[in-house]
Amino acid sequence: MSINLGIITERLQNYGGSEIYLLECLRRWQDELEIVVYTTQFNPELFREYGIDEDKVGVRKLDQIRSDKTRFGLLDELVVNPRVWERQIGQHDLYFQYLFPTQLVRKSPSIWFAAEPLRMLYDLRHHKSTDSAMISYHVYPRMEYSTAVKSDFDVVLQLIEELDRNSEIETLATNSRMMDGYLETVYGRRAEMIAYPGINLPEVVDGPADNRTALYVGRFWRHKRIELILDALAMLDDGNLILVGDGAEAESLKEHVRDLGLTERVQFYKNLDNAKLDQIFRNVTCGIYTPVREPFGIMPLEAASHGLPVVVTPDGGYTEVLDASCAHIVPPRPDLIAEALESLFSNHELAQQMGAAGRKKVENFTWDHTADNLLHLFKRKMTRQKLHRWNRQCRPLLGAHYYPWYGIGDEVRHWNENTDYATVEDLPLQGPYSSDDEAIVARHLELAEQGELDYLVINLQVSETGLDLRELRAVQCLFDIAAKTAPDLSLCFMVTCDKADSSSIDEALAWLEENYFEHPSYLRFDNRPVLWFFITESFIGHFFYNYVRFDKATSNYHRIAASGFCFSKCLPKQYSEFFDGWSLYSPLQIADPAECERLWQSSYQEFKEIKTRDTLGVFTICPGFDDTGLTQALRKNTTYRKIERDETATYTKMQSACLALRNRPDLVIINSFNEFHENTHIEPSEEFGDTYIEATRKFSQQLRKSGGWDPRETNELSDESNMSAV
Repeated sequence: MSINLGIITERLQNYGGSEIYLLECLRRWQDELEIVVYTTQFNPELFREYGIDEDKVGVRKLDQIRSDKTRFGLLDELVVNPRVWERQIGQHDLYFQYLFPTQLVRKSPSIWFAAEPLRMLYDLRHHKSTDSAMISYHVYPRMEYSTAVKSDFDVVLQLIEELDRNSEIETLATNSRMMDGYLETVYGRRAEMIAYPGINLPEVVDGPADNRTALYVGRFWRHKRIELILDALAMLDDGNLILVGDGAEAESLKEHVRDLGLTERVQFYKNLDNAKLDQIFRNVTCGIYTPVREPFGIMPLEAASHGLPVVVTPDGGYTEVLDASCAHIVPPRPDLIAEALESLFSNHELAQQMGAAGRKKVENFTWDHTADNLLHLFKRKMTRQKLHRWNRQCRPLLGAHYYPWYGIGDEVRHWNENTDYATVEDLPLQGPYSSDDEAIVARHLELAEQGELDYLVINLQVSETGLDLRELRAVQCLFDIAAKTAPDLSLCFMVTCDKADSSSIDEALAWLEENYFEHPSYLRFDNRPVLWFFITESFIGHFFYNYVRFDKATSNYHRIAASGFCFSKCLPKQYSEFFDGWSLYSPLQIADPAECERLWQSSYQEFKEIKTRDTLGVFTICPGFDDTGLTQALRKNTTYRKIERDETATYTKMQSACLALRNRPDLVIINSFNEFHENTHIEPSEEFGDTYIEATRKFSQQLRKSGGWDPRETNELSDESNMSAV
């Protein structure tokens, strides 16, 4: 199974345990997966050392908020930054969100690997001193402490905790049973997989050296409790310690070494590559590790892989692998740690015996096993996702914009009575008509079925006086006749705000809901009514000024934009938050014809990338465009006023662009069925006959070949059909 994997991790820069975990997996995944790593900081030397090919594993730098570090910087770093990253992360089959706070990035389908929750929030917060107005804190993988005013810090932590506990985690994985239980107390759910860290087993094992030397490898942070090791060493008359690592406690530890008189017995190393570190493992008696609630702690296993016994405290995932046969597991007391060290320093035979037992214990805990376990989880997730999509994938529905504004007789409307907006050069075959004529409505519904359309989007104008009465009479005819003669054709509305005030729009929406949204012929996609909005200047003003009220009033619908401009990640976020689908109303007008197809695809794709959930893919096709007969001043300033139909070549080009989309659309909309002023109509006409109805029918058949259930069915019906298909 080929998987295009997007990995999101805040930093990939240092030689910490979590970074090594990911690097070891990347080395093993690079030949099987298509991978892009998204991170704010990246050290390419890590890839070189771990044998990762940058031609196989792409790296994309993420922007991050720069803010006031002493006050609300933590909120920016842990909450705002993930929202910033969302807009920069591309489309992938699967997202591997690695470590806190990447689970706050809203991407789907996704797996969050939590080596730990935010520890300073859920346990280390209680270890902080309350005497000072200022507080220092550490957020992994940063290499330094930050400071904040304690009162601000407490407020920020409460906000982060609320957001974190309510984050939308799809699939959870972690690195130990201990951490699985910890995560359950925070998020109320167990991990789907525990993927223990691994080790690279040395081919040659020398075992413990008889030189009374202990080795610590890891970060220098308070919660690593390295001072316990130093205090224990000071209780021994003889013995040495090697500390390999770096961190904010480095200078404090060196000072503590001096205070204890251990300068000649303690050595510090940092930034060692794997070869040099391996050499140090070969020349010590034992490993030692004494942290507070360590998520896993790979260092004791690395020591065991070299045939070394270890001294550890019972507060880490490593105790799920190592036991008394190979490790002295002692409480975090210097005297007991000193006693355990002395037993190994003074009894070389015991040290050798425990080292051999440890090597045997860790032989199955390899990075190959770790990487394979996670790869299996990826494939299982994708199989379920694929099955879900196969079961639930709807077939694309094909529809057209429909205009009920025409009138003849005593009140001619939209038939050349006003050159500003009503110039018609190619008349319908039957000549001018009134939209509320039952015979015309019946004929239009018959033509829609002949073209194998699934739905019509009825354009309704809302002005300061509300909805137009003639259009409402046409609407009533459409719904009445469709219910009797066109059971397979659905109807829905597009609200166009023509200088309407907020109250007029609210009243119009309420009236439509009361009278039509529950009608059997109304278009419902997966059991929710579909409502379109034409993006005009009037609408935009109403939209932003009354966003909260407007959002609440329409939250039960699938809301789709019909816009004159392409969607872009640079648009205000309210657009993507409010709309479930984004369509171009007049796609032939947006740019030079040579650029149009690229923009159609980018607009379609960018909306799907930003709005990863509850998204309807909507794509517009058009047979041509020509509004040169209209004299409105605003139209004279438009660059692309005439795009030739070229028989059906333009229509076919747009159909091909639709069929070639990477993610097939849910709704395809034709602009238009009968908008004669801009010459986008497919309704049979004097110039084109029924050419475009026939071309539409053939295109509809192509769309239906892609398969899938009809999303207008109820959930129960679609589920039954899917189960029978399986």
